[in-house]
Amino acid sequence: MLAIVVGGIGAAPARAQDAPTIFDEQDAQLWIQFNSQVPVSPRWTLVFEAQPRWNQNFTHFDQAVFRTGVVTRLSSAVQLGAAYAFIPRNTVIGLVYEHQSYQQVQFRLPRLGTWTPQVRVRQDQRYLAAWGDASHRTRQQVRVTRPLPRRPDVTLVLYEESFVNLDDTVRGPARGIDQFRMYSGLQRPITKDLSVELGYMWQEVFELGARPHRRNHNAMLQFQFRPRGGGGRAPAPMPRPMQDPASASDQAS
Repeated sequence: MLAIVVGGIGAAPARAQDAPTIFDEQDAQLWIQFNSQVPVSPRWTLVFEAQPRWNQNFTHFDQAVFRTGVVTRLSSAVQLGAAYAFIPRNTVIGLVYEHQSYQQVQFRLPRLGTWTPQVRVRQDQRYLAAWGDASHRTRQQVRVTRPLPRRPDVTLVLYEESFVNLDDTVRGPARGIDQFRMYSGLQRPITKDLSVELGYMWQEVFELGARPHRRNHNAMLQFQFRPRGGGGRAPAPMPRPMQDPASASDQAS
């Protein structure tokens, strides 16, 4: 699986010179996620992610997100998390590298019939050398899941997420409402430790500074690995944001 990601990055510099700047108001993108949550104790879990993405109607390898982090469970309903991401991005000026960290809190709310609601609040810090400054962003996600009535082994996943930039950078993201996402998908276990999820994300990217307004239609394919043995019981699945428009120069997950 990781060979797909590494292979795409290795070819990226050769294609970057030919990659046209995107001005279309709409784009179709493909995001693939390989996520793993490995419990190391009853309270602590390590998080590993690799996320290659293609834009320009699936024809252009845009970026890959490599993330590692930690989650701790405060109670059965509250989790805290923090992570760092290294993000190679294939742009019109060549391969550039974004560094990103986040801190988050996640709440599992009381069940509503067969629905399980969750709320997540995340604070991002993002840095790209060309920006000349770090960008700060807040994200708020509301997520609900439920098993299908006639297929209890298949879970329906719905979420919406809003992004707000908290400050202006010199040559990067501008302050204001950044983007909005709505997602629907179906998740099914393959083994007791591995599940697959297929979904669609509608993404509204608002005009900020020199960045134009855009709408993206994203096909999402996710693989979730959560070993159930070992040091502790894995926490509830975390909401998975399927990160930012690959076309905009100041966007990454």
